[in-house]
Amino acid sequence: MNMSKFNDFESICGKILNGSLSLENCLEFVISNFFVNYSEYEKKSLFNDLMITELNFCKKKEIFKSICNNFLLNKSLLYNIKELSKTEKLEDSKVKKELKEVFDAIEYVLSIRNAIAHKERYFDGYMIKLQSKKSIKNKKDEIEITPFLIKNFENKRLFAVNKIHELFNKIEEKEKEIKKKITEW
Repeated sequence: MNMSKFNDFESICGKILNGSLSLENCLEFVISNFFVNYSEYEKKSLFNDLMITELNFCKKKEIFKSICNNFLLNKSLLYNIKELSKTEKLEDSKVKKELKEVFDAIEYVLSIRNAIAHKERYFDGYMIKLQSKKSIKNKKDEIEITPFLIKNFENKRLFAVNKIHELFNKIEEKEKEIKKKITEW
């Protein structure tokens, strides 16, 4: 095996794992700030230490998805008192599409991260490939590490990070609306 190819591959793996970690950190930030006020630093630190850091990437994704579904959709647990108007149904449809795009991007990043972290690597000519042990007989599980895959990974990661922050801002606005409605009742 060519040492240069191996070093290039290790560098690519490092970039993918670091990129995945930055996305996971973004999810952690949003989750902890949703449940604990920004200004309560000590409480938030304890929450992160005891709860958030104990969760895996998938669980953090699912928690964020649940937060989004409950605070961004008109048809949620928070709004299930009344029938939705056509405008609200249309708004929900747009939000669902946006959430699907974000969670598809997160899932893609997670799948590439998991492949790098858990699959065996080998070189096929000049191509770096990842394959699980179980797929030795079945090559459909094989992933080629190509410049396209790396660029696609980075684009989806950046898209997800930006959208997560955007969605969090919308969640905060919805939360303010809900609190205002509660005080008006």
